[in-house]
Amino acid sequence: MASSVSLTAQNMSDIIKDMPDSIMPLLTKNDRLDFIDYLASNMKAEVTNRLGGKSEMTTISNDYAHIRMTGSSEISFKLLPTISDTIICMIHTYTSNGSDSKISFLNKRWEVLTTENYFEQPSTDKFISLPDTLTNTEKENLKNKVYIPFIKAENSKDNLELKLTLTTPKYMNTDDSKAIAPYINSEITMKWNGQRFE
Repeated sequence: MASSVSLTAQNMSDIIKDMPDSIMPLLTKNDRLDFIDYLASNMKAEVTNRLGGKSEMTTISNDYAHIRMTGSSEISFKLLPTISDTIICMIHTYTSNGSDSKISFLNKRWEVLTTENYFEQPSTDKFISLPDTLTNTEKENLKNKVYIPFIKAENSKDNLELKLTLTTPKYMNTDDSKAIAPYINSEITMKWNGQRFE
């Protein structure tokens, strides 16, 4: 069910304060308020979450926020302007071993939007550059090693860009990781064009 709280303010501090508790269930509203107050006072913005662990807001600006939720997860928010409105890009990243991210988009009523309307995850092939000196069989063998695409996504705090990094090699055995490593592109950067990331 959508919250009655709407995203009328365009400042990230107000958005963090007023968002429904369901967006970050580990944190209470008081926790979120403390984050903002601590950073405004140049203090470490760390609170004890509902599970008894530590959560820390590391960054907040007019259109961006980053929170380390637990020792193995983090979440970021980015305001994205469109022709008629502002939407939120929310990235939840799990960081144990390698990293893998889930990207969500929400409107000003905190309703989840269809991700594919704003972002299409690049195929694994986009992260791999295989030279023509390899035979077709060698190419296929290398591609098959990356059969599950684990991808870390990061909102930029400085601009409207989204950085994607293939982290699958970190989950692979040592031999396979070494075999594919020379052919992995370090990252892909997508830019917000006012309608979607391209």
